[in-house]
Amino acid sequence: MAETGVNKVSARPQSTTELRVEAARDQLPIIRAVARTLAHRRGFLLTEIADITRAVDEVGAALIDAATLGSPLRCSFEVSGSAFLLTTAVTSHRGLPRYPGARWRSLEALTDRVLTTDLLGESSGEREVVVAFIKQRRGRR
Repeated sequence: MAETGVNKVSARPQSTTELRVEAARDQLPIIRAVARTLAHRRGFLLTEIADITRAVDEVGAALIDAATLGSPLRCSFEVSGSAFLLTTAVTSHRGLPRYPGARWRSLEALTDRVLTTDLLGESSGEREVVVAFIKQRRGRR
């Protein structure tokens, strides 16, 4: 059975929610639901929530494709002021593609900033792949 855990969900002025799921596509709806709920509770517009949800799909799919078998997909959602920050990470033997294609261009169009890091992992040949994005709230509902 896949391990799924949520650290906390809060609507305080600054809140961080951590989620750890199996790196599998059938887990994406869980990540989307958490992102959508947090963005909604912090007053993001429906169009901004839709962008965040689509960005979650793009990041999740990219990291699931890169993940080592059995690696969890770790997510940290931070909502502070008008900013929504999602940081995701997996262990990988391949890392991220050097020259991102359509998936990355889509992610850049949906968000205000995309950050990637590809670090050496704990074991030989392992990489710790981290992708984060920031979405700013533009208006109020």
